[in-house]
Amino acid sequence: MVLVLSDGGSGVLRVVKQLEVRDEKYVVYFTNFLGAGRFGKGSVIVGDGSAASINSAVVKNRVTAIIDAVEEPKSRLSVTAYSVCRGRIKYIKYVNMEESYGARKCLSYRQLATMIRRGKGAVVYASPITVSGLVAEGGGDIAEKMYVPVLKNAVFDTDAALEYSVPIINVIETNAVDGMDAVKDMLKRTGASMLVCDTTVNAADKAEIGDALNIPVFITHNMGMEYPETAAAARDAAMFVRSDV
Repeated sequence: MVLVLSDGGSGVLRVVKQLEVRDEKYVVYFTNFLGAGRFGKGSVIVGDGSAASINSAVVKNRVTAIIDAVEEPKSRLSVTAYSVCRGRIKYIKYVNMEESYGARKCLSYRQLATMIRRGKGAVVYASPITVSGLVAEGGGDIAEKMYVPVLKNAVFDTDAALEYSVPIINVIETNAVDGMDAVKDMLKRTGASMLVCDTTVNAADKAEIGDALNIPVFITHNMGMEYPETAAAARDAAMFVRSDV
């Protein structure tokens, strides 16, 4: 039995479709009746998202794998469920990255942090929660090698800059974040040797520029935390249920 976690987003429909194609039994866990009502098919559970509730769902339904299709980055449901199930059953995070926009996919923050550490630094076009997630996996030495461009305002927003968890000097104001000239300027100012994007930004633009400049461009998810197994496509999430990896 597969337990699918959902916050009511459309991703759960893609995951369930792939499970049904493979004749996998499943039950979908929601934290509100509205989401469950909109789902409108199959077996559902409505719980409060607590550790006790999730554990009860796992035990009562003899769950052997969890697919986390929650779309909110670093949601309470995801964090709690992962904590409850760590080491007990397979946990798969579906991040809905069917398209890479020409960039190289790297779904592991830990692996991406290692690549940043080995290079000369990275210009990172991503949300604060993604950047903070990378820092959490890579540590302080990674933070010092990550440079985040932000649009220039009349007054520098210190509080917003601190949300990235990198040295404040590495949050760099610029007149533009998209386009060849803006990217070339950031690479020149920082000496960085790679570009990193998440799914909240225009990754296609960065991939084209990276190709033109012979600079590697990586794209990762914006879920804000490391998972033991991450699937970019719903098809892969369903396949991983029975994999030994």
